[in-house]
Amino acid sequence: MSQLNDIIQDLQWKLGERRREFTIGVSGLLLALLAGLLVWWAFFVRWQPPPSIFDSPVQDVLGYLAMDDFSQLPMEDRIQFLLEFSDRFRGMEQSDSATMAAFLAGITGPVRETATQNIRVLAKDIMVDGAADYVNIPFAATRRLSRRVGSEVDRTRRARRHR
Repeated sequence: MSQLNDIIQDLQWKLGERRREFTIGVSGLLLALLAGLLVWWAFFVRWQPPPSIFDSPVQDVLGYLAMDDFSQLPMEDRIQFLLEFSDRFRGMEQSDSATMAAFLAGITGPVRETATQNIRVLAKDIMVDGAADYVNIPFAATRRLSRRVGSEVDRTRRARRHR
């Protein structure tokens, strides 16, 4: 036991002599670790805005649909993103089509689950938003709302068909 005490006292004496160097070394190590964590967060963790639909490669746009960041966008932005993406489908070149097919074929496991979950969350948000509007109107106005929503859906469908 005295041998262990001797070792501990020896280490304490050596650390006492070099306390300044030890403190600087540990501080530098902690600073380097903090800088590394900030770089990791900046490139891999932080929220990423959606890519440009028409300027970005197809795999980047499809990849964004499979990210958690997609479901953090406001509902209107997610809908707009999908509408613009469908517009790109209409004007897609053959090389983009092949790239997209290869990318979609390679999506498996957790990435596919995240993409599916993002679409489910969007559908749920649309339903909740519509239900909240429907519940908050007077009973007599529900028929007019149903007609208006139906005509908006029909008008949107026709406009998209003629693009």
